[in-house]
Amino acid sequence: MLIITQPGIHGCGGTIAQGLARSGFGKTLMCAAGEMSDQELLDFLPGWREGLCTELKTNSHGHLPQRQPALSQRITNTFPDIKIIRLYTAPVVSTFDSVDRSDWVSRNVSIGQLTQLCERYFSWGTVHGISKKFVGRVWPGICFRQLLEVCFSAAISLTPLI
Repeated sequence: MLIITQPGIHGCGGTIAQGLARSGFGKTLMCAAGEMSDQELLDFLPGWREGLCTELKTNSHGHLPQRQPALSQRITNTFPDIKIIRLYTAPVVSTFDSVDRSDWVSRNVSIGQLTQLCERYFSWGTVHGISKKFVGRVWPGICFRQLLEVCFSAAISLTPLI
């Protein structure tokens, strides 16, 4: 789980961040971080910040709700922190073999509990909104899991006992 405690840029909420991402700043930054060493990234960031500030001042791509000149003044020479970027581009993960699975138990998905979790932690809104997200994002995984369970059950029952 990725937990970031460093605050962002004061006044830059989701709408502005999404507009900047749609303007290509997120993709450019992630591509650079994926291809560059830390030193190369440090050399890249001043130009990236300059473009970011220009976009905030001018809204030349038209993806921001309005120009944000005051916000552009809050972009510091230390933004973004390379350590934070690396947490996104190269997260520390466990390999499947390094995890003790001896106590894992296969269980069916509780749709009711999953719905409650989504309602509590995601801004999917209404029952209709949650249903729409489930159709596109959850049902395919649940169906695939059930198909695998049937296949594994069939494979086990067909295995001759010696």
